Amino acid sequence: GGGDDDETPNRAAVYVHRHGQTVQVRTTRPRGSDTAHRWYEVVWTCEVRVRKITYQDLADAPGAPRIPGSWQIELRRRIVDESGHYVSDANSIDGFAYETATATIAAEDFHTPGWPDLLPWAGVIANETPNGRAKARAAAIAVSGIRSTTPAFAATGWRESNGSAIYVHPGGAIGDSGELMGDVTLDLPARFGPMAMASPVPVHDSQLLSHAVEHGLDPLIATLPGEIASPIIGYAFRTFLGKPRGSVHLMGAPGTGKTTVARVCGMSWTSTAFHEHGHTSLFTGGDKMDDSMRALAMLMHSAKDALILVDEFKGRTAQERVNALHTLFWNGAERSVSTTRGQIRRSSGPPRCGLVTTGEVGSVGSSATRTLTLAVNRDVVADPVTVWSQLESAGARSWRAQLGASFVQWLAADHEKKIAAAQRYATDRATAAWQQFSASLPHTDGLAGRLIAIASDITVGWAALLQCLLDREAITPERADRIWQWAMEGLAVQLRAQDHSVGDGAEQLLTLVREAMTSGAGHATDR
Repeated sequence: GGGDDDETPNRAAVYVHRHGQTVQVRTTRPRGSDTAHRWYEVVWTCEVRVRKITYQDLADAPGAPRIPGSWQIELRRRIVDESGHYVSDANSIDGFAYETATATIAAEDFHTPGWPDLLPWAGVIANETPNGRAKARAAAIAVSGIRSTTPAFAATGWRESNGSAIYVHPGGAIGDSGELMGDVTLDLPARFGPMAMASPVPVHDSQLLSHAVEHGLDPLIATLPGEIASPIIGYAFRTFLGKPRGSVHLMGAPGTGKTTVARVCGMSWTSTAFHEHGHTSLFTGGDKMDDSMRALAMLMHSAKDALILVDEFKGRTAQERVNALHTLFWNGAERSVSTTRGQIRRSSGPPRCGLVTTGEVGSVGSSATRTLTLAVNRDVVADPVTVWSQLESAGARSWRAQLGASFVQWLAADHEKKIAAAQRYATDRATAAWQQFSASLPHTDGLAGRLIAIASDITVGWAALLQCLLDREAITPERADRIWQWAMEGLAVQLRAQDHSVGDGAEQLLTLVREAMTSGAGHATDR
């Protein structure tokens, strides 16, 4: 014992809504009196409720520390007329009229003195000293009864929700039953807006999905050369399964249709927004880059299980920049994620996305050995104006976007089993087939091994797509065999066309010397 213990249980601070305000219930006992007096300290001059507290879900490995996201706050106060009197409302519980406002405040901003300025109304916190602001945060939580936090998806890609796989994209999420109808909180970069996916075809509507194949996929097969279209299409669908083992670069002179074919065969499975008169790409690699490598690295880390297109690498430093980006894709680079003001979490792992780039020059060195380079010439299609306008028409884009969304829906069912089967196929049958094929090619062992890896992954993308269409009865086995033959023949032609010198340091040196001598940038001397 000891002290003046009156055996009353201890209680934490108590906050309530009272007379349109948020107050702390205080109890004092005057000296020499046995009677306790209750009084109320105003903390907020309005009623405050925290509707949701989020944390950033970056689709990191299990056990990764949570990064605070935001608070969604609702404020409610009595309306005052011009004379300073409260406005009455006969339909209100207490007889007064109220007005409501909401605000979303980043968790890191609560650690700054100016966070009250982010509220929709001024002066609603009674005491804006450090202790007063801390009490206001505590009161908001206490009166709201929130006991858990909600994930705010800050990266695209696969998650587990209620025991099922869902694919998060900038428009929401897709599960095995289609679009999720529940509350999906997104905190994705604004630049990802065009990547919002279409609605999948209803799971039992095989005829509609067959139309999507007929009007979305078939025109690509009929009008584009397999050695250009097949690798990009297979790579795009492989990206939905996780990070591919390599990247793709389209190289050619201006006006050859590099970006167009990358959009049509790559990005259009994600969204209808990518076309000549809409979003031509997400990012540009031009001479005056809109995006620094650091900014691109952070965005690529948020694009998990998604395809990123960076177009038009050109200018004096184009080769240096395209090399740096493809090296970043493979090796990773330091990224920063803000946690609280003044604190930064960093990761050096590679991004978990697919990467397609276009440019007038190709990559060299080690980045070239991990990049499938597609040479795009002017005669890639016989009538480019007609062909591209047809392939980028609103109807064609809509069919391809529905096909991409339907593939994601199919992949969500028994997700782990399908991913495991795809990985086994890539490491066993696909790898063995391309190893046998590459034995006759002049590439070094190191370069051949990396080409086999990316070819196997592209093959898996095609295999998964065709299996989806067969399972959904959108195509016949005979039709699947014809598509498969076209895709594999095109990929084989592209592998034969890969520059074997990129894996040979001596040949690269001789090439650079020849270019320097021819251009006049270098000269030979015996001194």
